Amino acid sequence: MNIHALKISLALLLSGSVAGFSQGSFRLVNGKAYNVLDSSVWRYFDNLEVRSVNPDGGLVCRCFTVHDDSFVVGGNNGFSGSYSVVNASHRVYGETILLLNYQSYQPLSPGMTLPGPIRAMLSNVATMGSTSSLTTYRGSSGNDNVLRFENIDNYPVYDCGVDYYPPEPKLTPAQIKSAIKARLAQERKTFLWVYSQATNGDVSMQCDLGEHYLNGVGTSTNRDLAIHWLRLASASGDFEASNVLARITETNSTAKLDN
Repeated sequence: MNIHALKISLALLLSGSVAGFSQGSFRLVNGKAYNVLDSSVWRYFDNLEVRSVNPDGGLVCRCFTVHDDSFVVGGNNGFSGSYSVVNASHRVYGETILLLNYQSYQPLSPGMTLPGPIRAMLSNVATMGSTSSLTTYRGSSGNDNVLRFENIDNYPVYDCGVDYYPPEPKLTPAQIKSAIKARLAQERKTFLWVYSQATNGDVSMQCDLGEHYLNGVGTSTNRDLAIHWLRLASASGDFEASNVLARITETNSTAKLDN
């Protein structure tokens, strides 16, 4: 019996230090583990532009949305002339945040856009001096035109967290015994169901029953019964049963050569 597998199966039940018990990956924020599937504690950012990179790796970023515009240019003092439609996009900047523990596979610098969505948790609010909120038009000429300016003195700190893996629990002998008992009971229950389906003519279940007998899962190992059910399934066209029989034959041939 694989004791390590039993420990893993009990990990979520026995690790009370983890915030939340639903299965999934965890991120460690301020010394506490959070499930990444818990939408109540995480915020998702679609568009972030880096304003500055702190020495500790923290990123001062601005949230923004992209708006597309089309307008007509040309003409000659109201008289007929050439006209054209210009398509341009502009960014509308919102709040500025400090982003911690953002993982990037390339060096980051001011002006870069972080690909979203970015999952982060509100950590605290810091006062880091005056920052700016801008609306910048970026037209076909490539020039930027600033339309709005605001002073923001305080901005929130968001933390992406770091990978966290719950420690393997230390099981008592009683817990190990209980887990083994529960696993054996489940294997026996599965075996009886497979047996009932196989004896009713289900070909795939006949193959499964043969493998249960072959590996001693839910029942005692019985090589003769394993071959019987595998041959029965193989005769009905089950490819898996044929492959298992071929491996058994190959193993027997190798054993005879070794002897």
